[in-house]
Amino acid sequence: MPWYRFEGAVDYYIGRAGGALWMWFAATLCLTLICHSQSPQSGRIDGVVYNFVTKEQIGGANVSVIGTPFGAVTDSLGEFIIRNIPPGRYRIKVSFLGYSSLVVSAVDVMPGKPQSLRCALQENPVQMEQKDIVAEYAVRSPDLPLSVESMTAEEIRHQPGGIDDVIRTASILPGVARVEVGRNDLVVRGGAPSENLYLVDGFQFPTINHFSTQGVSGGPVSFVNVDFVDKTTFSSGGYGVRYGDRMSSVFNIELRNGRTDRLGGKVDVSATQFGASAEGPIGDRGSGFLAVRRTYLDLLFKAAGLPFVPEYYDLLGKATYRLDASNDLSCVIAGALDHIRMFNDSPEDRSDNSGILGSNQNQFAGGAAWRHLFTGGYIRGAVSLSYIDYDDRQNDTFLVPIFTAKSKERELSTRLDFVTQPSKATEILLGGQLTSVNVASVAHLAFFETSFGDYIGNVEDFIDGINRNDHFQSIKTALFLQVSHNLTDRLQMTLGGRLDDFGILQAGTQPSVRFSGSYRLTPSLTVVGSIGRYYQSPAYVWLILNKYNRTLKMLRVDQVSLGFEQLFTDSWKVTVEGYLKEYGNYPTSLIRPYIVQSNTGAGYDYGFADNFASFGFDPMVSKGTGRSRGMELCVQKQFTNTPFYGM
Repeated sequence: MPWYRFEGAVDYYIGRAGGALWMWFAATLCLTLICHSQSPQSGRIDGVVYNFVTKEQIGGANVSVIGTPFGAVTDSLGEFIIRNIPPGRYRIKVSFLGYSSLVVSAVDVMPGKPQSLRCALQENPVQMEQKDIVAEYAVRSPDLPLSVESMTAEEIRHQPGGIDDVIRTASILPGVARVEVGRNDLVVRGGAPSENLYLVDGFQFPTINHFSTQGVSGGPVSFVNVDFVDKTTFSSGGYGVRYGDRMSSVFNIELRNGRTDRLGGKVDVSATQFGASAEGPIGDRGSGFLAVRRTYLDLLFKAAGLPFVPEYYDLLGKATYRLDASNDLSCVIAGALDHIRMFNDSPEDRSDNSGILGSNQNQFAGGAAWRHLFTGGYIRGAVSLSYIDYDDRQNDTFLVPIFTAKSKERELSTRLDFVTQPSKATEILLGGQLTSVNVASVAHLAFFETSFGDYIGNVEDFIDGINRNDHFQSIKTALFLQVSHNLTDRLQMTLGGRLDDFGILQAGTQPSVRFSGSYRLTPSLTVVGSIGRYYQSPAYVWLILNKYNRTLKMLRVDQVSLGFEQLFTDSWKVTVEGYLKEYGNYPTSLIRPYIVQSNTGAGYDYGFADNFASFGFDPMVSKGTGRSRGMELCVQKQFTNTPFYGM
């Protein structure tokens, strides 16, 4: 399996900064241990209660720990604190007149560290008899009406085969498969791994995996530390117009806030990595955390005598600050450094390593957001930056380079969302996004005969091989408008329109319309459906190494789905869904017709193992079509006092 390495300069700077970082984390850990030794053997739960749509804080809401006398009432800022709770696992009920009750399951209380909750309540336009069900079931976003699964951090840790990886836990969900074992390349309802959208606290990340493949968002392991995840929401279809430039799924990761009582931290050691983290208050109105990790797979691989040694580092941080009752700021940063060293001391080692496409990778993503609350809605403005630096190389058994490529992809985005609720029955969303795209690549591929007996490149490339050196700058724009309305106490409908444009493509602006609806047959049985069109830009690697491919159109899929959701007491849920997806405008090769972009870039076998099909050397046309259809049945049991759960 191929692993990767990063540039020596990164090692130098990490070495310079590593000593100071570890001294800081060690001091934090010592302080934490001292504080814990002096803390009473009880815990506390704090948090905030707010309106799911408008984000307004709800004062006067009742918060109780089910089965105990502990509870609290939120203050004018929607905040609450429940102290002196014995350690254990609890369920928390949140209720307020005019809103559906909310039950949050699997809240673990530990001495010395508060458990912070963010509880979103959804308004009931007309009060109906309703059973208490867990938070993930009670709150339904109008533009995520179906095909949605939510998991808390505790559920992620307990998922079979999840190994504390937020993406790997999604691979067992309905309609989701992995390309191969050991990688996070998700195939969602037949869609390619490049069709999945990843959001971290609302900021779009091109990938959240170490050792990612250029043009595809997958990789062997995620760099998002599950210790700082509040919950994840995964939608496999039918999502609204606020989500764009991906056709198959939306994976939204919500990070928790740092602790607000005092400074704390810890050191972790797992099966493949170790790390340290620190968190604490920022003044009296904010909080934050910072976590770093490093794998020790390189030590294991080296001890096993393998001819290659992988290393990776990652960083995750978040800070929030409340300016006043109506304005707050938040910031998220994440980064990963991936490195592989190859040892070619013997002919056997050189032979083994010749099958590996090595790549140094440095990646960074993050952003800052400002949110202003007003009566009946909010405005959110955000700026984000993502940067990935690839350095690929593959040698033959004589250490002669077959393929080299250095590529850089940068996206700088600004986004504005305006949400208002003019009445309890109506929600309006208006927004736009502007993204500056900067891509550069230098690549060389020696004269190469594929396993099918054909050749890559043009006639003039046969002597010196393929040599490409190019860069481009362009602008992506998106505008969207969405209206959700409760026509009756049982029937809700959402209609949205979206415009997408990518300046470097010649196809022009692409309009799309999406519609969804839900009808509540009973308080616990709902029928949901959606129909819509989705567009996605071709991967940058296809546009940079062959200018002809800038004549491509945006990829397109038309999707329709229909399903039923039945809720039961004690947090049981059963869903049945059917879907149909019709693909068009998929890039296919003019030279090698068996190459379609959907089948490239996923899995370990790329480089010469897949005839360099993943790097966009071929001229492509938007002639590919496809169809995916299926039925899904999901039975899910969430955490409650009943001592089992499952899916």
